[in-house]
Amino acid sequence: MKRRMLQVVFLLTLVGSIHKSNGYGRGAPDTTCSSMMPRHGPNAQTSPSPFTTTPLKTSVEPGGQITVRLAAINPADNFRGFLIHATNPASPSIVALGSFINPPPNTKTLTCSPGLQNSLTHGDGRGKATLDITWQAPTDFQGEVQFRATFVKDYNTFWTQVPAVALVRVGRSGGVTPAYQAPTTYSRDQASYPYVPPSTTTSATTTTRIVSTSPNPSTTQWSFAKQTPAPMASAQLPSVYMGCGDVKGCFGLGGTCVQEGSCSAMVTYAVKGQRYEFELWATNTPPNSYVAVAFSNDNLMGDDSVSECTLVNGRVNAYMSYNEGKSNTRLRDPTNGLKLIEGKYSDGNLYCRFERQAQFVIGDKHFDMAKDYLLFLARGPASDNGISYHDRQKTVSSRAVRLAETGAVGANRGTLVKLHGAFMVAAWMFAASCGILFARYFRLTWVGKQFMGKDLWFVSHRMLMVITWILTVIAFILIFIELGGWTSLPVTTNPHAVIGVVTTVLAFIQPFMAYFRPHPGTPKRFIFNWAHWLVGNSSHILGIVCIFLAVDLDKAAIPYWVNWLLVSYVAVHAATHLVLSLAQCCYHADGSRKPTAVFAMRDLAPHQSNQNHFYSTQQDKKEDAHGSTFRRVMLAFYILLVAGFAAAVIATIVTGPWAKQ
Repeated sequence: MKRRMLQVVFLLTLVGSIHKSNGYGRGAPDTTCSSMMPRHGPNAQTSPSPFTTTPLKTSVEPGGQITVRLAAINPADNFRGFLIHATNPASPSIVALGSFINPPPNTKTLTCSPGLQNSLTHGDGRGKATLDITWQAPTDFQGEVQFRATFVKDYNTFWTQVPAVALVRVGRSGGVTPAYQAPTTYSRDQASYPYVPPSTTTSATTTTRIVSTSPNPSTTQWSFAKQTPAPMASAQLPSVYMGCGDVKGCFGLGGTCVQEGSCSAMVTYAVKGQRYEFELWATNTPPNSYVAVAFSNDNLMGDDSVSECTLVNGRVNAYMSYNEGKSNTRLRDPTNGLKLIEGKYSDGNLYCRFERQAQFVIGDKHFDMAKDYLLFLARGPASDNGISYHDRQKTVSSRAVRLAETGAVGANRGTLVKLHGAFMVAAWMFAASCGILFARYFRLTWVGKQFMGKDLWFVSHRMLMVITWILTVIAFILIFIELGGWTSLPVTTNPHAVIGVVTTVLAFIQPFMAYFRPHPGTPKRFIFNWAHWLVGNSSHILGIVCIFLAVDLDKAAIPYWVNWLLVSYVAVHAATHLVLSLAQCCYHADGSRKPTAVFAMRDLAPHQSNQNHFYSTQQDKKEDAHGSTFRRVMLAFYILLVAGFAAAVIATIVTGPWAKQ
């Protein structure tokens, strides 16, 4: 008998320990309402919670209902237990408000304070990646409500009183606005591929043209009206922005447009279990247009999988295509691996929500949505045959993106392209222009003043041309790094690349020609003088032509009005040379009041029998030639104006990209 009693005690102890180790697998007890602290394990985690609470509406009338989503940020994570209730964030006391109705299976309601069913907890300890629950607002309360939840990952790991990503406004405001559109849920059988897009229905009113494509006629209609503010964005944003950074990742066309809610095009992405769900959005969309996202292993167009949202002949559809080089080809079966959930066109806003198959093969290239990809976002004209060139309306993510992450992704700022342009402008509009001026008109200025044994004009000329050489070579290397080789743009479309190479070659050989130049006064010196003058001026002219041609390049993304800055620069440059040349002739030509043998172009003449032909009496006296003050004033004005024009062009380049005008 004693032995039997010991067995009973042992079994009871074992059962008790098992119950304790389960950590209230059948839900939180009522006694945890105020602290929301599980009665098991160590202290709560202090790190950010890997689970979120998201109200799918941010306003509700008293007595109205909203859906609240509990979800893991990483779909691979699961929470085994939870406790949630709504409170007034302005109240010092914790009083659960409202009630949870129609609790999902394996959950149960609790009563945590005066009221009924005002808290919800798990009904078993099975893992959950996402859970949608329904909360009913109280009829006798108006104001802001905050949901707080405790999430239990395992016996020893839990987070308590995790606030929801947004407050909910309870009040009679004349309507309820969705903060984030809940996606339609599909089973695995329903999500089978390929999927044939449904027919499109079109309705029109006197003010708004709406095109709607939806596989489920009962799906809640998407609203393009101005929305209740999201947690991370300003007020009155379209609902596609809601949830960015909380339940989905977002990437937009236009710098920080996601945070500002001002994207002209945007893609959102989220992992829903085994599914990858995307949204494509574009504003001010004309008929027969598209917005598309491409998934690439590098920042160069080519060998990319593309998903398109198109508006063609009044119909909204989603398709799959492929970038081969700089051209796009729609797949033979363009809906294979893609399932359109919803498509709309209203008030110029184009929107598609669709799912993509996780893994697929295009040709000999394998794509896996679980890997990291650079995102290409573009918009442009479309037709029944496919999408056309996107022009300047494009952007590339600053880094490879994992689609399971949330948050706003920055765009590639095109740093190498901007540096290339800025260096070339600084080299040819400023340094080379000033260097040429010093050599041509200032040999008899600052006479007798030297630096390191060299005349001051020569030191200035050499320093400026060395700067030109260095900036040109660096810019040349940078653009080849950016493009990964030669450009795919045909020469007949824009010869910028070819002329740029010629300019760089001419600039590159100049210092080597100067190093091997004959000594002044030798019979062959004039040959070097001609070659040096011809190569230098040719490279300078071609460099300026290249800058003009760059304005038309989509990759440069600078506005057309930059041409007026360049024209102004050319006018100042030409006028300065004209004035200084005329002054040179008036002051120093034969027959003038104070003739001087040395002035521009004289050293290009052959057969100079007198070696002192290039030295004037002013040089012998260590005095400046006549007109020195005038030349200095002209130089000062020239440098200020040319530096201003160059700085304005550089500032335009580095603050881009600019929209095409």
